[in-house]
Amino acid sequence: EVEERKGVFESYKRGVIGADDYQALIELFDGRGVGQDEIALMTALDTDEAVKNLAVGQMRIKGVGMTAWFGMRPTKLKLTSGLARRFCFPRFFPNRFEARVFRQLAREELKPNMELEDDYQQAPLERPIIDTERMIVNAGSCDLELDEVYAFLDEYDIPHFEENIYRNLAIGWSISNGHYPEIKLGTMGKELIRDEIESRNILRTNPYTMMFKRIMEAEPDYTITYKTLKRFLTSFLQFQETEAEMMIVTEKQRGNIEYDRPGKNKLNVVWTPPEDGGELNG
Repeated sequence: EVEERKGVFESYKRGVIGADDYQALIELFDGRGVGQDEIALMTALDTDEAVKNLAVGQMRIKGVGMTAWFGMRPTKLKLTSGLARRFCFPRFFPNRFEARVFRQLAREELKPNMELEDDYQQAPLERPIIDTERMIVNAGSCDLELDEVYAFLDEYDIPHFEENIYRNLAIGWSISNGHYPEIKLGTMGKELIRDEIESRNILRTNPYTMMFKRIMEAEPDYTITYKTLKRFLTSFLQFQETEAEMMIVTEKQRGNIEYDRPGKNKLNVVWTPPEDGGELNG
C-alpha cells in the first residue's frame, strides 16, 4: 500500500513559493533539466493541475494557483523554451552601495507587523483576494477588449508566441486596479509591460554589460579600481574569480570599460538594450 503525503506543491498550491539563488532554473530554461518536473510545472502554469508519473502511480494535484518567485544572480538565459514564456523577469543588478544596505537590513531582527492584522486576526491580504475573486466570478464568461493592449505591443513588434506574457500582465494589471472585465493599461500599466520587454531584451543580449553599468554608475566619476570591482563580483555577486576576471576583460574588449589610469577602470559608454523591435521595425 502506497502512503500518500502532501508535498510542497500540494501544501502551498494557493500560496507564494520563494527560492533564493535558484540556479537550477537555468538548466530548465536551456533544456538541460527537461524532465517530469519541468512538464509538471508547465502544466500547472497553463492549467490548474499538476501531474507527475511515478513507478507506484500517478500524482495529480488540482486547484493549483501558486505564484513562484525565484531569485538568481546575474546570468544570461535562453528564452526559447516554452517554460521561459511562462515567467516574467524583473531585473535588479545591485551596486556596492545597495549591497551595503542589504547587509544592514539582514542584521535587523525580523518582527511581525501586527498593525497589518485586523480585529479578527485575518491575514492582511485575505479580504482583497476574496473581493478580487468575487469580481472575476461576477463578471462571468465574457469577451475581453484587448485592442489597446495589441496596439501597444505592435509598437514593439512582439512575436505571437510572446504576446501571451504581456496579455496576461495587462489582464492582471486591470484586475488589481478593479477595472476587470474592462482592460485598461494607462501610464503605469504600459510601464509595467515595457519593463518586462526590456528585461527580456537584456537577458537575450548581454545582462553582464548592464550589470557593469549599474555597478559603475554608482561610483564617483564612474570609476572603480580593478581589485574592488573583482572583489565585489566574487563576494557579493558570488561569481568565481576566473569568471569575474573574464567578464571584466570581455567588457574592456567591447569598449564598455576602459583604463582611466593604472589600476583604475572607468565606465566608457552608457549602454541600454533596444527599446523597440530594432531592425524588425525598419
